[in-house]
Amino acid sequence: MQLRPNGPLVIFPFPLRDGQAGEAVSLLLGEVLLDINGQPYITGNMRGSARLAPGQLTHQFSGYLASQDDENRIDFFGATGHNFFSLESAFANVPTDAQDPADIQDQFGAVANNVFVQPNIVAIGALDTLDPRSSRDLMGYTAGIFQPTLNDGSFSRTALFESYQTNPLEVQIRTNAETNKIQAFIQYAEVGFPFEETLLRFGDLDIGAFGDMGNTSGQSIFVDDRGFAAIETAAESNSTNLDPITGLNLYLVTSDAGDYPAGTLPAGVNICDCQYLNWGFWGGSIYRQPLMGAAFRDDFHLATWVVGDVQDLATIAGMTGSADYSGHVIGSVATASGVRTWTGNFYYGVNFNNPALSSGTITNYDSANYDLGGMTLQGVSQFTTEDRHKFVGAITAPAGTDPSRSGSFTGSFMAGSGDGAAEMGGQFTIGGTDYQSGGIFAAKKVSATLP
Repeated sequence: MQLRPNGPLVIFPFPLRDGQAGEAVSLLLGEVLLDINGQPYITGNMRGSARLAPGQLTHQFSGYLASQDDENRIDFFGATGHNFFSLESAFANVPTDAQDPADIQDQFGAVANNVFVQPNIVAIGALDTLDPRSSRDLMGYTAGIFQPTLNDGSFSRTALFESYQTNPLEVQIRTNAETNKIQAFIQYAEVGFPFEETLLRFGDLDIGAFGDMGNTSGQSIFVDDRGFAAIETAAESNSTNLDPITGLNLYLVTSDAGDYPAGTLPAGVNICDCQYLNWGFWGGSIYRQPLMGAAFRDDFHLATWVVGDVQDLATIAGMTGSADYSGHVIGSVATASGVRTWTGNFYYGVNFNNPALSSGTITNYDSANYDLGGMTLQGVSQFTTEDRHKFVGAITAPAGTDPSRSGSFTGSFMAGSGDGAAEMGGQFTIGGTDYQSGGIFAAKKVSATLP
């Protein structure tokens, strides 16, 4: 938790378990304001999603939160100082702090009585030592599984999605250390339907920080370079080439905010201790109304993203020698048994002299191993962004893995400390008989050989 007077508030209750156990993420995000009497109070939002078992639909949660007043309209209390506050599900009117009850609801419109409805006492902890804080423009990838579902829950299917046109410019996050805000957008498409894209926006508007025509607060939090979060952007249109969007509830959070209990990772799997790139999760519900047919929504739970400082093609194409990269993959797997989250190890050896001779592996991912073929470097661009690069390659199944499975990976080298290829991040998709999987990889350079 981070708390600052007249500033943002964020609490990350974020348990995640791998495989068959349940998975859940919740984000409490808001700001500390002063009421008309000069007393501080908290107003904000809650977003989250959960899957109790692989064969179940995900539950998406959304609602308002506020600090609770005492009889004197004081929100912070304690025997030796203002060290505590009580949060409840309520809407705090600005600037009076007059509160209206507001239940946490799931995507079916039902009241989620077991999710943060009753008041909860929160202690303000000691100030943490923050990681570096810098204003950055980051770009990268997203991939995973989502579930288009009729609003009454009577029908659902699973579908694989990826970054629109597998382009790193279609997933961007901007951080601003001065305002403690972030802004992000994710443009994705269902695999097999590359021109039916949807653009989602997260975070705050700020004319000074991001050049927007508007200014909002409380939709995002920038703690430091390793920890930030956001919900859907207020007063900003999202766009789609699919059925029109009528509403949405979204969250985006960095992986460093997570609580990974013992047993989360399979034996022998290690999360990359990357220094420069960021990766994390996003999710929520996107409500759609076709011109003909029943209303439905797209549900996302623990969808993954990865971003970093992606260099131009000339910088990467001009590199020589070789380098080894080690890290992890994390993604969603859909089978006849349902959908769940899995992690695995990632290794890739890059031959910068001849990228087609590069090779690598994904191991212990959903109890399976995969071979990564050579990469092809490509340039990418966008009308608002200068030339960047990506690499693409094939995924195949070695002996011992279901031979029907195959896929592809797309990624970019990400810079740090003067090295344009210090780390790499990207997306992967795998398909096979009764099998779909999509996610991201993150890896750092562990050795290099000069030419």
